[in-house]
Amino acid sequence: MGIGGVVVSLHKSYSDYVDFVRELRLEGGDGLKMADSLIVSLEGSVIKPFDLKDLAKTLHEEDV
Repeated sequence: MGIGGVVVSLHKSYSDYVDFVRELRLEGGDGLKMADSLIVSLEGSVIKPFDLKDLAKTLHEEDV
């Protein structure tokens, strides 16, 4: 797909997200050729705390 990286970010509000994206595009310069986004509201739907350890564990289990 030609994607060299992924950024996961959590924001308290949509305006915080907009500020983050604006800053990302400004600092990315020529190195940032494509920037897509996906917005998901976690309000009221988080079953357990967000933790990348679960992702790492899943990826490790797939390698074994």
